[in-house]
Amino acid sequence: MDETFGLTVNAARDPSVDLVSFKSAADLAVYVTWLGASAVGAFFGADVDTSRLGIEVVFPLVFLGLAASLLRLRHHWITAGFGVAAAVAAVVFLPSEWRVTAAAIVAAVIGSRIK
Repeated sequence: MDETFGLTVNAARDPSVDLVSFKSAADLAVYVTWLGASAVGAFFGADVDTSRLGIEVVFPLVFLGLAASLLRLRHHWITAGFGVAAAVAAVVFLPSEWRVTAAAIVAAVIGSRIK
């Protein structure tokens, strides 16, 4: 899971953290939450208008929060900024099935060129 990997990479900076236990606990917490949320969604999802509640913003914000804790150097911040800009531009100019791929390609190319 991407979220637990990001958390574990961040936790690896602390030498006192047992990474196997940390990763296992993070995976278990996300898995249980995923199952619970899936069950709630299966039973009540049709009754919830996510666009009215603004829920669609939560998932990207989780990844921005995880990524922000990993950004240490100037070129990391520049790459992340271009990735966000590419994602916003993709929402405006590209069909939904190409947005994530296009933003990832732009961020990867920019990140590989900046030192």
